[in-house]
Amino acid sequence: MSNLESRGQRPYKAWWIAGVAVLVAVVSLIVARRAEFSNHIDLLLDSMDEPLNRLKQTGLPYGNIMPPDIREQMEKMLGSARKWYETQDFKVGRELAKKGAEPHHPVVLLPGIVSTGLESWSTSEEQSPFFRKRLWGSTSMIQRALFDKDHWVRNLMLDPATGLDPEGTRVRAAQGLDAASYFAAGYWVWSKIIENLAAVGYDINQLYLASYDWRLSMFNLEERDRFFSRIMSQIEFHTLAYGKKTVLISHSMGGTVALYFLKWVERKRGSSWIDEHLEAFVNLSGTLLGVPKAMPALMTGEMRDTVQAPAMLAYLLERFFSAQERAELFRSWAGSASLIPKGGNAVWGDEHGAPDDLANATKTHGIMMEYAERHSHGNETRPSRKLSVDEVYPWLRMHSDKHFQKMLHSNYSFGIERDPAADPGE
Repeated sequence: MSNLESRGQRPYKAWWIAGVAVLVAVVSLIVARRAEFSNHIDLLLDSMDEPLNRLKQTGLPYGNIMPPDIREQMEKMLGSARKWYETQDFKVGRELAKKGAEPHHPVVLLPGIVSTGLESWSTSEEQSPFFRKRLWGSTSMIQRALFDKDHWVRNLMLDPATGLDPEGTRVRAAQGLDAASYFAAGYWVWSKIIENLAAVGYDINQLYLASYDWRLSMFNLEERDRFFSRIMSQIEFHTLAYGKKTVLISHSMGGTVALYFLKWVERKRGSSWIDEHLEAFVNLSGTLLGVPKAMPALMTGEMRDTVQAPAMLAYLLERFFSAQERAELFRSWAGSASLIPKGGNAVWGDEHGAPDDLANATKTHGIMMEYAERHSHGNETRPSRKLSVDEVYPWLRMHSDKHFQKMLHSNYSFGIERDPAADPGE
């Protein structure tokens, strides 16, 4: 097709897509709670999960039909999609292939928190219409969160006592490369890496995405899903089939999961296993020391400015779920607690300073949480209270239920280990 013909069709395509989007929204609002229509709506929404950047649109005329705040979030999502389309898919991989690059070491990808799609495997009469449907990581997820919030939360929330599925509910991580290629339309995760590795010559035989249920604690990942056993077996298969060691690539929380795996496999197979089977460990934005943002999420359910969550998702959770509902949901996910900062004040600093403070800083990064000044009756002012990492831990435990406290105690430690012989002053 010529460029002229392509340009001529774009206005029509843009209006057509906008019309479909409006129609879907209106029909969804009308029939979302009608059981006889729900399957048809689900199929339509599923078909819209194709990443929006592949539609090659330069803009959609939705300015007068959406509320300003929704429109702003849509513009951000579409803007991101357009920018990545402009970078040209496969460009890096194709250039490397021209220079002689080809597959050598097998690759295992470990995604981060919220990246992996979660799907329902419940078969009860009530939940069977959602069987194998994405509850997390798709455009249809937004419809379910808005129009059937109670069902959505009930499926994603873990049993606070066991840290596993509640009775009558089964939710599992999606499998395959599509499990974490895109979070939803217009928000890519691993797709660019996968596409460019494919351009070099990789395919599903040498490329494995280790998707996992990021809600679970590390212990329960192995206990329920045999997750670490499967990674170990896959890497051992790579060594056997190709005679080469594997490169392990992790992102975000995947870095924490990778470290746990390395210690787990060392215990299972011995310290020589890593040298015999792993060529390299590539850690992209890994959360090896935790993330300060995890604290407000677990304390209050606050989601703003969370890099790992797409803006549209953070906006929907903030607007349609109360802070208490969000905090309760997040605290049921033992996996999210793995992101709590580790190392205490020795790593993160305190009110007197932090290692990453600038020389002329007027505020320190050592303050993890601060109560603002409050004016009470009688014109009395309550002074602000500043808490370091070491002081935030007991605050979190004190303001959470016994199940969360037990989960923290049985799964995680957040301090720093010292060797008295090497550091007698401690």
